[in-house]
Amino acid sequence: MPELETGQSTSKNLSAAQHHIFAEMFHKDRFVDGIPLDELSKHVRKSKSYKKSTKRMK
Repeated sequence: MPELETGQSTSKNLSAAQHHIFAEMFHKDRFVDGIPLDELSKHVRKSKSYKKSTKRMK
């Protein structure tokens, strides 16, 4: 991925091929060590350290 200078915008118009590539990549990478990412995110949100980190951000 090319680096962007500060203030430089990116193109938000993706081609159909780029959408297809992203969909394939998302489908392949939605599991981490056999755990579905939605289940993993639920677990992370319930964890004590996650709650502490979000409390510090407020």
